[in-house]
Amino acid sequence: AAAFCDAWNRHDMDAFAALQAEDADFVNIFGMWWHGRPEIRKNHVGIHETVFRQSRLTSVRVETRFVTPEIAVVRWAWELKGVLTPDGQPVPDMQGILVHVARREGSRLQIVTTQNTSATADAFRAVRSMDSSGKPAQESPAVPPAAGPQNR
Repeated sequence: AAAFCDAWNRHDMDAFAALQAEDADFVNIFGMWWHGRPEIRKNHVGIHETVFRQSRLTSVRVETRFVTPEIAVVRWAWELKGVLTPDGQPVPDMQGILVHVARREGSRLQIVTTQNTSATADAFRAVRSMDSSGKPAQESPAVPPAAGPQNR
């Protein structure tokens, strides 16, 4: 997560792409699905030259679980500030959770697949309040309350 944030914040999509395996795939928060390091890089270059050119990514919470000695699932909560619309207007801060599956390549991990999910402000508050075990500091309802009047 640290190397991902560093490359993102420097807007260095070569370094960003180097984190991905050659055969990686990446699903962004809008459901666009890119296959292979070159396609992942190309699409990130495009957004970093436009709407993300002033963006700043921060890591809020990271959990890494090795499912085998060679394969890890990395789940991390992020916040993104400084996003602009195509015409240069500021966008409200964004937050979400990235899930990477990474495999060991020599002494480092390379990302083989990524799923990025946008999170609502309420859901993200719950992520922020988790203790070190990943459990909520307070119990939250399993199902969010329905909006509007109840049908009876």
